[in-house]
Amino acid sequence: MPRSAAFRTHVPGSFDVRDFDSTLNAMQGCRSAVYLVHSMAQGKGYEDVEQRSAVTFARAAAQAGLSRIVYLGGIQPQGKPSRHLRSRLRVGATLRAGTVSTIELQASMIIGAGSESWRMVARLGGALARDAPAELAGEQKPAESTSTT
Repeated sequence: MPRSAAFRTHVPGSFDVRDFDSTLNAMQGCRSAVYLVHSMAQGKGYEDVEQRSAVTFARAAAQAGLSRIVYLGGIQPQGKPSRHLRSRLRVGATLRAGTVSTIELQASMIIGAGSESWRMVARLGGALARDAPAELAGEQKPAESTSTT
């Protein structure tokens, strides 16, 4: 799939969202930024790390003059959210409270190759295939993700 002309001149880089100067430098010359940061690998206290990272990101975005943040967050459950989801929702509230216009896309799961969500779906698919009724045996024709838009 060809890349949009708007993205041809942008080169992805890396920065530490916990570090204001690193984040600010990465945002120089940008008009918008997508925020998809999880810190669960930090272990205990990851909620505080995620919150501080969101504050840092929002401050840097404002100082860099960004016009938009797109946050890929978690879906609001009808019941009490899990600890992880509560943290995702809190990050969204923090970004929206900043001075840069923020759109929060609440997805139940974002799946990309190598992500924990991808591994979870792959394991689930394997278990379902092993335990599926005989009626479901046979050739399947899954839809490619580019075919669903």
